[in-house]
Amino acid sequence: MGTVIGLDVERLEVEVAALRQRGVAFEDYDFPGLRTEDAMVDLGDYRAAWFRDSDNNIIMLAELIERPLSAQLTEDVTPAGSGVSEIRAGKRGSS
Repeated sequence: MGTVIGLDVERLEVEVAALRQRGVAFEDYDFPGLRTEDAMVDLGDYRAAWFRDSDNNIIMLAELIERPLSAQLTEDVTPAGSGVSEIRAGKRGSS
C-alpha cells in the first residue's frame, strides 16, 4: 500500500520532532532514488517524511522548497518535441 494522504507543513524538521515527542515512529526507506536520512528525504521541489497511523495507513508530511526564479527558468517548461517554444534562462527557441 502506498501513501494514503499527504499533508503540507511549513517546517518539516519541527513537525517531525513534535510528532516524535508524542511517540510517532517515522518510516525509513532505502530504495533506489529514495533514501531517507533521519526519516526525511529531499526530493528536489519538496522534502518529505512518512509515518503510519493506528490503522497502518501511510501518512506523508511534505514541505515545499522555494527555489529562486533563475533556477526555475533553466528548466524546460514544455516537453521536448511538442512544437511549443521552450524557455531557458537567456534563450528562447522552438522545439
